Amino acid sequence: MSTKLTDKTWFIYYKGFQIWLSSEQAEATRALIKSGSKWLDIEGRLLKLEDCALMKGEDNDRAEKLRRGSWMCEYGHWHTKNDECAHGSPFNNK
Repeated sequence: MSTKLTDKTWFIYYKGFQIWLSSEQAEATRALIKSGSKWLDIEGRLLKLEDCALMKGEDNDRAEKLRRGSWMCEYGHWHTKNDECAHGSPFNNK
C-alpha cells in the first residue's frame, strides 16, 4: 500500500464513477465548462461535459457519511447512525 500524499482534491463525477483531479486540472476543467465546450479529454477518457459534475473532495466525504447514516449536529460534529448528540449539554467537556 502506498503512503504517498496526493494533490488530487477535486473529482469529476461521471455516470457513477469518479476521476480525481489536482486543483490545476480542476481549474482547467472549470474553464472548459465555462467556454461552452461539449467534451472533456482527461486521463485517456473522452467525457461528455453535460453528464459531468465537478466537485470538491469533501463533497464526496460528506455524501459517503450521509450514505452510511451518519449525521451532523448543530454544533458541526458528525455522529454515527442512532448516536445521540450531547455537544450542547453543560456536562459535556468536548
